[in-house]
Amino acid sequence: MAERLLRHKAAQAGVALEVQSAGIAAADGAPISENARILLERRGIDASGGAKSVTPELIRWADLVLTMTMGHKQALIRRFPDAVDKIRTLKEYAVDDPETVRLRREAERLAGELQMKLALSEPIGDEERRRWVELERALPSDDVADPFGGDLAVYEATAAEIEQLLERVLQKVASPDAAEQAPDAAEQVSDGAGPAADAAGQPNGTDRPDHAGRAPDATERGPDSA
Repeated sequence: MAERLLRHKAAQAGVALEVQSAGIAAADGAPISENARILLERRGIDASGGAKSVTPELIRWADLVLTMTMGHKQALIRRFPDAVDKIRTLKEYAVDDPETVRLRREAERLAGELQMKLALSEPIGDEERRRWVELERALPSDDVADPFGGDLAVYEATAAEIEQLLERVLQKVASPDAAEQAPDAAEQVSDGAGPAADAAGQPNGTDRPDHAGRAPDATERGPDSA
């Protein structure tokens, strides 16, 4: 769903992008959900096509990979650690409030330190635990709600949230210094069964998909979408 919404908005804005989407646990060829189909067709968007699984080739093609949830992002980083610098959640990339960015970076740094301690069987201090809880409470959720299984109103609410975020993404992609802000293409992936997946995209005329040459894409995700 997100992939098609992005393509539609990019075309309306005159932004040339190549976008693809894939699922972390998608069943290749699985059709889009009925409510997603209705929602897209109401907007005059083609809803044909089916799901596909994320592949190493798709990740290499993408300049920017946008996921619908933090869980999807972490799953992709575990599978494709070399691509860590271009994998973001959609909200993480679109919403760049300075204080949120600062707290997120601190949380990522602390998470890495705690994981290392766990791996080495070292004790975690009370101060570290306290700060982790504080950061969890202070940071907004990076997840887009999955409408899979919900009625049409639920899908419309999710689509409205995604559309708002995609408008911010397109502003970044179209800006003169976009190539410095993110990779050239965007890929979004989902578990494959839910509202949106990460997608890989590239602006037309570039060699790779991502932010500076490709743009984010999304697919519909379901119970196991990423």
